[in-house]
Amino acid sequence: EQQADDGAALLRHVGAAPAVVFGTSGGAIIALKVAIRAPELARQVIVHEPPFIRVLPDAAELGRTLQGQVEQALATRGPRGAMELFIRENAGSDVFDRLDPTLRERMLANGPSFFGHELAMFMSWIPSETELAGLRVPVRALAGRDNRGTYYYRAAQWLAKALGTDVVEIPGAHAPYLARPREFAAALLPLLKGELQRAI
Repeated sequence: EQQADDGAALLRHVGAAPAVVFGTSGGAIIALKVAIRAPELARQVIVHEPPFIRVLPDAAELGRTLQGQVEQALATRGPRGAMELFIRENAGSDVFDRLDPTLRERMLANGPSFFGHELAMFMSWIPSETELAGLRVPVRALAGRDNRGTYYYRAAQWLAKALGTDVVEIPGAHAPYLARPREFAAALLPLLKGELQRAI
Protein backbone atom coordinates (compact mmCIF):
# COMPACT_ATOMS: atom_id res chain seq x y z
CA GLU A 1 0.00 0.00 0.00
CA GLN A 2 2.81 2.41 0.90
CA GLN A 3 4.63 1.92 -2.40
CA ALA A 4 1.38 2.28 -4.34
CA ASP A 5 0.62 5.51 -2.51
CA ASP A 6 4.17 6.70 -3.20
CA GLY A 7 3.68 5.96 -6.90
CA ALA A 8 0.37 7.83 -6.89
CA ALA A 9 2.00 10.79 -5.16
CA LEU A 10 4.73 10.84 -7.79
CA LEU A 11 2.19 10.86 -10.63
CA ARG A 12 0.45 13.80 -8.98
CA HIS A 13 3.70 15.65 -8.32
CA VAL A 14 4.97 15.48 -11.91
CA GLY A 15 1.52 16.13 -13.38
CA ALA A 16 1.53 12.89 -15.38
CA ALA A 17 -1.95 11.65 -14.47
CA PRO A 18 -3.94 10.02 -15.84
CA ALA A 19 -1.07 7.81 -16.97
CA VAL A 20 -0.56 4.38 -18.43
CA VAL A 21 1.03 2.58 -15.49
CA PHE A 22 3.34 -0.36 -16.12
CA GLY A 23 4.74 -2.69 -13.48
CA THR A 24 6.69 -5.92 -13.61
CA SER A 25 7.04 -8.64 -10.95
CA GLY A 26 6.69 -6.94 -7.55
CA GLY A 27 6.16 -3.70 -9.47
CA ALA A 28 3.12 -5.31 -11.10
CA ILE A 29 1.59 -5.64 -7.64
CA ILE A 30 2.29 -1.97 -6.95
CA ALA A 31 0.75 -0.97 -10.29
CA LEU A 32 -2.37 -3.02 -9.59
CA LYS A 33 -2.61 -1.43 -6.14
CA VAL A 34 -2.47 2.01 -7.76
CA ALA A 35 -5.42 1.03 -9.95
CA ILE A 36 -7.36 -0.05 -6.86
CA ARG A 37 -6.40 2.81 -4.52
CA ALA A 38 -6.13 5.75 -6.96
CA PRO A 39 -8.00 4.86 -10.17
CA GLU A 40 -8.31 8.51 -11.18
CA LEU A 41 -4.54 8.59 -11.79
CA ALA A 42 -4.40 5.71 -14.29
CA ARG A 43 -5.93 5.45 -17.74
CA GLN A 44 -4.63 1.88 -18.10
CA VAL A 45 -2.52 -0.51 -16.02
CA ILE A 46 -0.21 -3.07 -17.62
CA VAL A 47 1.14 -5.75 -15.31
CA HIS A 48 3.88 -8.19 -16.25
CA GLU A 49 4.15 -11.50 -14.37
CA PRO A 50 2.91 -10.55 -10.89
CA PRO A 51 4.15 -13.20 -8.42
CA PHE A 52 0.73 -14.37 -7.23
CA ILE A 53 2.04 -17.79 -6.24
CA ARG A 54 -0.64 -18.36 -3.60
CA VAL A 55 -3.41 -18.71 -6.21
CA LEU A 56 -1.76 -21.69 -7.92
CA PRO A 57 -2.66 -25.33 -7.24
CA ASP A 58 0.94 -26.14 -6.24
CA ALA A 59 1.32 -22.99 -4.11
CA ALA A 60 2.35 -24.86 -0.94
CA GLU A 61 5.16 -26.73 -2.67
CA LEU A 62 6.34 -23.62 -4.51
CA GLY A 63 6.31 -21.63 -1.27
CA ARG A 64 8.39 -24.22 0.57
CA THR A 65 10.90 -24.39 -2.27
CA LEU A 66 11.24 -20.62 -2.52
CA GLN A 67 11.56 -20.22 1.25
CA GLY A 68 14.23 -22.91 1.40
CA GLN A 69 16.22 -21.31 -1.40
CA VAL A 70 16.05 -17.87 0.20
CA GLU A 71 16.99 -19.12 3.66
CA GLN A 72 19.95 -21.09 2.32
CA ALA A 73 21.18 -18.15 0.24
CA LEU A 74 20.91 -15.75 3.17
CA ALA A 75 22.67 -18.17 5.51
CA THR A 76 25.56 -18.87 3.15
CA ARG A 77 25.98 -15.59 1.27
CA GLY A 78 24.17 -12.89 3.23
CA PRO A 79 21.65 -10.38 1.79
CA ARG A 80 23.93 -9.10 -1.01
CA GLY A 81 24.87 -12.60 -2.12
CA ALA A 82 21.26 -13.76 -1.90
CA MET A 83 20.22 -10.77 -3.99
CA GLU A 84 22.79 -11.66 -6.63
CA LEU A 85 21.49 -15.23 -6.79
CA PHE A 86 17.90 -13.96 -6.98
CA ILE A 87 18.70 -11.65 -9.90
CA ARG A 88 20.70 -14.33 -11.71
CA GLU A 89 17.81 -16.77 -11.28
CA ASN A 90 15.16 -14.35 -12.53
CA ALA A 91 17.05 -12.38 -15.17
CA GLY A 92 19.84 -14.76 -16.17
CA SER A 93 23.52 -14.82 -15.23
CA ASP A 94 24.57 -13.27 -18.54
CA VAL A 95 22.21 -10.35 -17.91
CA PHE A 96 23.56 -9.87 -14.38
CA ASP A 97 27.13 -9.84 -15.66
CA ARG A 98 26.28 -7.19 -18.28
CA LEU A 99 24.49 -4.83 -15.89
CA ASP A 100 25.82 -1.31 -15.56
CA PRO A 101 28.04 -1.44 -12.43
CA THR A 102 26.17 1.42 -10.76
CA LEU A 103 22.80 -0.25 -11.34
CA ARG A 104 24.14 -3.63 -10.22
CA GLU A 105 25.50 -2.15 -6.98
CA ARG A 106 22.18 -0.42 -6.26
CA MET A 107 20.31 -3.67 -6.79
CA LEU A 108 22.66 -5.63 -4.54
CA ALA A 109 22.48 -2.95 -1.85
CA ASN A 110 18.70 -3.47 -1.77
CA GLY A 111 19.22 -7.03 -0.51
CA PRO A 112 18.59 -6.34 3.20
CA SER A 113 15.36 -4.42 2.53
CA PHE A 114 14.19 -6.84 -0.15
CA PHE A 115 14.61 -9.99 1.92
CA GLY A 116 13.93 -8.35 5.26
CA HIS A 117 10.68 -6.63 4.32
CA GLU A 118 9.54 -6.53 0.70
CA LEU A 119 9.61 -10.11 -0.56
CA ALA A 120 7.31 -11.57 2.10
CA MET A 121 4.95 -8.61 1.83
CA PHE A 122 4.69 -8.87 -1.95
CA MET A 123 4.10 -12.61 -1.83
CA SER A 124 1.40 -12.31 0.82
CA TRP A 125 -1.08 -10.17 -1.13
CA ILE A 126 -3.64 -11.56 -3.55
CA PRO A 127 -6.30 -9.22 -4.99
CA SER A 128 -9.76 -10.22 -3.84
CA GLU A 129 -12.69 -10.85 -6.15
CA THR A 130 -14.27 -7.66 -4.80
CA GLU A 131 -11.16 -5.61 -5.59
CA LEU A 132 -10.90 -6.98 -9.11
CA ALA A 133 -14.62 -6.60 -9.79
CA GLY A 134 -14.47 -2.99 -8.59
CA LEU A 135 -11.64 -1.95 -10.89
CA ARG A 136 -12.49 1.18 -12.88
CA VAL A 137 -9.25 1.04 -14.85
CA PRO A 138 -8.52 -1.38 -17.72
CA VAL A 139 -5.81 -3.87 -16.73
CA ARG A 140 -3.74 -5.97 -19.14
CA ALA A 141 -1.80 -8.99 -17.89
CA LEU A 142 1.46 -9.83 -19.69
CA ALA A 143 3.70 -12.90 -19.51
CA GLY A 144 6.98 -13.86 -21.15
CA ARG A 145 6.89 -16.41 -23.94
CA ASP A 146 10.03 -18.08 -22.57
CA ASN A 147 8.32 -18.48 -19.18
CA ARG A 148 5.47 -20.71 -20.32
CA GLY A 149 4.63 -23.19 -17.59
CA THR A 150 6.48 -21.34 -14.83
CA TYR A 151 4.63 -19.95 -11.83
CA TYR A 152 5.16 -16.40 -13.12
CA TYR A 153 3.38 -17.21 -16.38
CA ARG A 154 0.61 -19.16 -14.64
CA ALA A 155 0.05 -16.32 -12.17
CA ALA A 156 -0.38 -13.90 -15.07
CA GLN A 157 -2.85 -16.33 -16.64
CA TRP A 158 -4.80 -16.47 -13.37
CA LEU A 159 -5.03 -12.68 -13.23
CA ALA A 160 -6.09 -12.40 -16.87
CA LYS A 161 -8.81 -14.99 -16.34
CA ALA A 162 -10.01 -13.22 -13.18
CA LEU A 163 -10.24 -10.01 -15.20
CA GLY A 164 -12.19 -11.75 -17.98
CA THR A 165 -9.48 -11.33 -20.59
CA ASP A 166 -6.54 -13.21 -22.12
CA VAL A 167 -2.91 -13.01 -21.10
CA VAL A 168 -0.78 -11.04 -23.55
CA GLU A 169 2.40 -12.90 -24.45
CA ILE A 170 5.59 -10.93 -25.01
CA PRO A 171 9.15 -12.05 -25.86
CA GLY A 172 11.57 -13.13 -23.16
CA ALA A 173 11.19 -14.39 -19.62
CA HIS A 174 10.88 -12.56 -16.29
CA ALA A 175 13.21 -9.62 -16.97
CA PRO A 176 12.94 -8.93 -20.72
CA TYR A 177 13.67 -5.22 -20.22
CA LEU A 178 17.17 -6.27 -19.11
CA ALA A 179 17.73 -9.34 -21.28
CA ARG A 180 16.06 -8.30 -24.55
CA PRO A 181 15.20 -4.60 -24.23
CA ARG A 182 14.55 -3.89 -27.91
CA GLU A 183 12.14 -6.81 -28.28
CA PHE A 184 10.49 -5.89 -25.01
CA ALA A 185 9.98 -2.28 -26.11
CA ALA A 186 8.65 -3.40 -29.49
CA ALA A 187 6.06 -5.62 -27.76
CA LEU A 188 5.02 -2.98 -25.24
CA LEU A 189 4.80 -0.03 -27.63
CA PRO A 190 1.62 -1.16 -29.47
CA LEU A 191 -0.21 -1.43 -26.13
CA LEU A 192 0.84 2.11 -25.23
CA LYS A 193 -0.02 3.49 -28.67
CA GLY A 194 -3.43 1.84 -28.59
CA GLU A 195 -4.27 3.48 -25.29
CA LEU A 196 -2.99 6.86 -26.52
CA GLN A 197 -5.16 6.64 -29.66
CA ARG A 198 -8.22 5.87 -27.51
CA ALA A 199 -7.44 8.84 -25.29
CA ILE A 200 -7.25 11.17 -28.28
